[in-house]
Amino acid sequence: MSVIRVVRQSGRVVVLDDLGVIHEDCARFLEWVETRGLSRCTVEAYAHDLALLHRWLLASGQTLAELCTEDIHRFVEREGGRESEGRR
Repeated sequence: MSVIRVVRQSGRVVVLDDLGVIHEDCARFLEWVETRGLSRCTVEAYAHDLALLHRWLLASGQTLAELCTEDIHRFVEREGGRESEGRR
């Protein structure tokens, strides 16, 4: 399993890859969410969901740019059938 993780950096929630590099696509989305005035807990929840998505993408050999509607459905079905693993 990939070591993609969610951390707080300089007061912001970010998703990091195995090398500690910020996932820029996630960062842009989370910044947009923050500008909407959503709570810190909501932003963190989105970040954890994005980390799960990126782990799934790595395991399935896909990139975010390649995703289609059917892929999203498969991801949601997979996650819906799993017990919660808690935060990582």
